[in-house]
Amino acid sequence: MEKITAHVAEWKKNKVEEIKRLIDSYKTIGIIDMANMPSSQLQKMKAQLKDRILIVMTRLRLIKLALENKKDSKKGLSELEKYFKGVPALIFSNEDSFKISKTLIKNKSPAAAKPGQTAPYDIMIPKGPTPFTPGPVIAELSQLGLKTSVEAGKISIKDDTVVAKAGAVISDKLANVLAKLGIEPMEIGLNLVATYENGNVYDGSILRIDEKEYTDNIKKLYKESLNLALNINFLIKDTMEITIKKAYLDTLALANSIKFEVDKETAKPEVQEQKSSTIKQSVKEAGLTGTIIEAKPVDYKQFKEHEKVAQDILKNLQDQKLRGK
Repeated sequence: MEKITAHVAEWKKNKVEEIKRLIDSYKTIGIIDMANMPSSQLQKMKAQLKDRILIVMTRLRLIKLALENKKDSKKGLSELEKYFKGVPALIFSNEDSFKISKTLIKNKSPAAAKPGQTAPYDIMIPKGPTPFTPGPVIAELSQLGLKTSVEAGKISIKDDTVVAKAGAVISDKLANVLAKLGIEPMEIGLNLVATYENGNVYDGSILRIDEKEYTDNIKKLYKESLNLALNINFLIKDTMEITIKKAYLDTLALANSIKFEVDKETAKPEVQEQKSSTIKQSVKEAGLTGTIIEAKPVDYKQFKEHEKVAQDILKNLQDQKLRGK
């Protein structure tokens, strides 16, 4: 009996082969969700990103087949199948996953909310005047929990009001009011679901980084580490100058606390005032701004000896810094 083989369209074979070649050619492979993506916006984004990111759209079955064929040569690639949702498509790039995510986020644009969509964050209607004259629209605003008044013939909203919490489904009434107020809480763009790079699969949520928060955290960690190093007297390039300045200040404080016999000349008020000014000026020159020292009578000769040693050390540190050491 003759074996019957199902016919497979040539274009399907070619598409699978194309995807396989792209998998071998690019450093990073990603999955994006094309749901709710207008065709005009998609074409615009493809043109903007063509030099950095290649977008490939085809049937899900063909994508899965291509990934299945490459799973032996690309360890972990098949894990991408877990991230197929909505309307999936493939992207290819030679940039790393984090740069791809940042690029796609930057290329998103605001859009009006549609009924049935999920609020991406807490949606707030701000207080202030609206373009509406008194009429039926007052009832629409009140149904959303908005307190209104009439000012100069226009409806005004009294307080900032959250009308939808993050994750809430947007109703017909809310979508209508937001559109009338010109509030666009949604974003149109390519949603990165996951990427594959160097044998690792990264969830899209991991790749979305708040750069300001990240930078602030690094600064905070540096300050905390520096403070710890100073407290345990751990001498490195970052702590050396501060430690010497602190030692200089401690020297002044020590000299200030020692009681010496003074002769009639050094006991004169004007001489004591001169010593006090000298100490304060020395502290200022050492860069210890904001530090207040109440100077008491000290042996002036011994103080100057301490001061010279500390200033010599500081000068050496500054010279090394200028030389780039």
